[in-house]
Amino acid sequence: MKSHQSVLSRLALVAGTTFVMLTSIAAMAAAATYTWNQTGTASWATSTNWTPTRTTPATSDVMVFNNGATTTATSVPTQTIGQLLVSGGTTVTLDNGATAITLTVGSGIAGTDLSVASGSALNVSASGNAVFTMNIPTGNTGSISGSMTWTAASLATINQFTTVDASGLTINSGGSIKQGQNSTGNLFGTAGST
Repeated sequence: MKSHQSVLSRLALVAGTTFVMLTSIAAMAAAATYTWNQTGTASWATSTNWTPTRTTPATSDVMVFNNGATTTATSVPTQTIGQLLVSGGTTVTLDNGATAITLTVGSGIAGTDLSVASGSALNVSASGNAVFTMNIPTGNTGSISGSMTWTAASLATINQFTTVDASGLTINSGGSIKQGQNSTGNLFGTAGST
């Protein structure tokens, strides 16, 4: 009887482990990469501003800005994405308009979740005076080799850039993060929720 129970226990363990592995593989396979195809000002929320067309946003989506242009993505919504990658000499400004939002970057995809390459810039603008919070959750990382600047339309807008893990963000040699016009208070305030 013991050996029968032992075999059943082992089978249950193998089945459980297999389920977890297949679920993890499916989540990684589900990550879609979307590349910004605009060179001026356009809405983040317009599906055709991404290649391929981003019709069904998912928490595993990889968002890429790499066209070398200076561009503004407006109407950035509260959303969780898998990765945000800025490279190729691109300067992108994310603008939330008049709505307070949290952009959570990182959902367990392998690699750096927020990356701003040398020679590139990621700017965050609260043009409608509503707080823009960017959060890197537990187990995810950011790497800044280029620059980040946080601004607001009027004085006393307290934007936030939070990481839950103490080692969640690395500012590399030559990289910078700064508060620009009208962005006040402690940018690296208390950590957001995960």
